[in-house]
Amino acid sequence: MFSGNTATQIFLLFVLVASMVGIASTLAGAHHLRIWRTESLAAAAAAATIAWTLTLLAMGVACKEIHTRYGRNKRLKTLEAFMIILSLFELLYLLALHAGSVTREGYANTAATPKNPTYGTPAATAV
Repeated sequence: MFSGNTATQIFLLFVLVASMVGIASTLAGAHHLRIWRTESLAAAAAAATIAWTLTLLAMGVACKEIHTRYGRNKRLKTLEAFMIILSLFELLYLLALHAGSVTREGYANTAATPKNPTYGTPAATAV
């Protein structure tokens, strides 16, 4: 790896884990876009929240690392700057997913609205 300090190796580990979870979050978001159901929105939002949390962890290490000047190459500084910018875009993606859950525009959630008015127990239908 790099011959820098130990924090550089930890930063690269966080970046790799955050990027893999981010790719999984993107796949969950694409699946949600394809089927457009409330259940898929919950899965996509959960994956996006985990990916954003890991990206923030990598961003915190990047903010700490970007100020050290000894023995730094430009590729590593570019990766650190990219992780800082990526955390903002991950937050925007997360907010867009949660905006979809608030508006519920276009969702065909048939499980929440029963078609039979006598659905449930007899005591519940009497109320």
